Amino acid sequence: MVATIILAFVGALFVLMGFIIRKFKIANIIAGSDPNSIKDRVGLANWMGKCTVISGLLALFIASLNYLFPSSKSEIYSFIGFIIGFMLCIVVALAGSQKYYK
Repeated sequence: MVATIILAFVGALFVLMGFIIRKFKIANIIAGSDPNSIKDRVGLANWMGKCTVISGLLALFIASLNYLFPSSKSEIYSFIGFIIGFMLCIVVALAGSQKYYK
């Protein structure tokens, strides 16, 4: 039950952070981004905000599945599923963000 709450909190935090990045076009808080090498700040903020929101929704979805269908191993499976899904989201976000850099 504690893992479900933590995963839901992380998901809500990611959704909020992605919304802030996308709505206010803040590309400066994206980790590893050099302001001098970005050629399209608005496009990068939209892309990374969208990917962050999707990662958060994934965490919320897995947390809700864990809450609705509890079992003895469901917390372990939910964290493994989240880690695999989150890694895929990171790969897609990094691959898509390359077109916004010089």
